[in-house]
Amino acid sequence: MRSALNGLKTLIMKEVQSAHYIPCFPHQLQLALVFVARNHSDINDFFDLISRLLNVIGSSYKRRDTLRETQATKLVEALVAGDISSCGGLNQEIGIKRPGDTCWGSHFGSLSNIKIIYSSICEVLKYIMKDSNCQDHKAEARRLLKSLQTFDFIFLPKLDG
Repeated sequence: MRSALNGLKTLIMKEVQSAHYIPCFPHQLQLALVFVARNHSDINDFFDLISRLLNVIGSSYKRRDTLRETQATKLVEALVAGDISSCGGLNQEIGIKRPGDTCWGSHFGSLSNIKIIYSSICEVLKYIMKDSNCQDHKAEARRLLKSLQTFDFIFLPKLDG
């Protein structure tokens, strides 16, 4: 919005000479929060793990499709078993996307989705470990799965949203 050439701020400043730019306080607060989180080793490690997870699953259409199919299968099984109900708007397809540093809501959304589809994510990592042709991908999937199943990963974030 405040790009030096064509951002909204620049366009407004060209049109109205008396306009003043005041940075958005929530945006500044968000950046300060991200800075503090990155300087706390446990939280930084946690978000690094999330970033690596998103890279491994999100870097391949096949892996994203596998995640989608695994989650759909689990959803159908839960519906048949009566564990969950179905009505308008419930049980929508959930994916994982990379959070942005300027919007804490995107971090919360990503973490909430990971919480919901945690078992499907673990299944996809097991699939990568078993079926990938690349030893580096197998090793990264094994490290991620091991980290995802630790006490720290499960209980560090409180995701009661």
